[in-house]
Amino acid sequence: MLGDTVGQDIARLDAAKQFTATLLDVRVEATSTRGVLVLRNSSGELEQPG
Repeated sequence: MLGDTVGQDIARLDAAKQFTATLLDVRVEATSTRGVLVLRNSSGELEQPG
């Protein structure tokens, strides 16, 4: 079971696209305490969760 999950995770990483960005801010999400990143991509646009 764990091997299946690891294999799926590796497949998703292989399919991911790489991009260059500058980290502007890290905010802590109140409901989950996870970090939310705010990025500026190479074209100047902000990348953040919607």
